[in-house]
Amino acid sequence: MFTELKNRGVADVLMLVADGLKGTGEAVETVWPQTCIVHLLRNSLGYASRADWDKTAKTLRPAGTSPTNTPRSNAYTSH
Repeated sequence: MFTELKNRGVADVLMLVADGLKGTGEAVETVWPQTCIVHLLRNSLGYASRADWDKTAKTLRPAGTSPTNTPRSNAYTSH
């Protein structure tokens, strides 16, 4: 499925939300090799208005500073 998306022109994935289906992360990593979390977060700011950079960075910070993938994957769930 991800290869088909890439073939249709999706150049990169900035953020992926999934329901925990096993193998999803590996499938995405195969199609779009991941860069470091700092660069992913920094590049994400390019899609936010300059006025919203502080708020966006504060929202994304838990994903970039968690010691394991579990808190990263739960950083944006509803509370």
